[in-house]
Amino acid sequence: RFMHAQLTDGGGVLSPGGLELLHAPSVANHPGVAANALGYWINAVWGYPTLEHGGSIFGFLSNLVLVPELELGVFVSTNAPTGNRLTAQLPQRIVGQFFSAGREWPEPDIGTDLSDFVGLYRGQRRGHRTVDKLMAFRSGDLQVAANDQGFLTLGSGAQTQRFVALGDDLFFDPDLSEFIAFSRDSRGHVTVLHGAYGHNNFDRLARWQTVEFVHHVLMALAALSAWWLFALAFTRGARRRETRSGLVARYASFGLLLAWAATVWLLNQDMLQTPSPTAIQFAHFPTGQGQQWILASWLGTALSALMLILLVPVWRGGQWGLGRRLIFSALTLTSALFVGLLAYWNVLGAPTLG
Repeated sequence: RFMHAQLTDGGGVLSPGGLELLHAPSVANHPGVAANALGYWINAVWGYPTLEHGGSIFGFLSNLVLVPELELGVFVSTNAPTGNRLTAQLPQRIVGQFFSAGREWPEPDIGTDLSDFVGLYRGQRRGHRTVDKLMAFRSGDLQVAANDQGFLTLGSGAQTQRFVALGDDLFFDPDLSEFIAFSRDSRGHVTVLHGAYGHNNFDRLARWQTVEFVHHVLMALAALSAWWLFALAFTRGARRRETRSGLVARYASFGLLLAWAATVWLLNQDMLQTPSPTAIQFAHFPTGQGQQWILASWLGTALSALMLILLVPVWRGGQWGLGRRLIFSALTLTSALFVGLLAYWNVLGAPTLG
């Protein structure tokens, strides 16, 4: 009855004017992709304009698709979290099976250069100034790639979609009948991916903004730490007695390694290993363990600054051999880079949702 009312005269509940207002586009992030109406996404299936709304809660997935031109409504609901492809594809398959005669979409062109669009993208609906920015480590980013068949592919987790280029930075998914588009900056570089629905936009990531880059820096920090400890334990210093700056640098490095080890371990236990963090948990942050890794990260930051200052006397003093000075310098600079990453991920500057 709800779908019938939406597809006809409002069922005596809504006036024709109210129904028209409900279905009219209100927000669109890009002219090539779906716009938002009042409670609906305006999309298209096999070229037919549609009004759609889907959602999920506690393992249930549902999708409502109205096709006014065909006076058709399709509602799909599943009670399994793996039913997302069914709820997304069944309405498209029904329209394709019975109403797609004479409607065709272009085939991919293997010779099309899609390299401008390839990269990692992260949804704009995320924490930007708060600690929940770390949830990107759990949810993952959207991988855009090009395959050897001429398709642009979008992958997130185990799911992958394929898109055909339509021109003007617009792409079409022939399997789900969805459009995506890209925006460029003033220099012509692709910066934003506009998803199939009007509220989903994705920023293109620079290399240093990715989760993978953090992992690489952590591995480099671990390797340099082991190398530094080896150098201190199994190499002899200069013949003359170590100066005060050398002693301070050595002890500061010990404290730094302990601070970073504590930060990473506590942060992983408190945030990244939590089964299902929610906004309520973030709102009551920091927990006792959260306070510990915040303090550890601040200590590591202070010691990194001290080691940067000590680089000058360490190199000018000459009481260490060249190898030890190089390792100390590499460890100090990598630690400073790690501090920058902690600041970017809001570990240092924005510990709460406030």
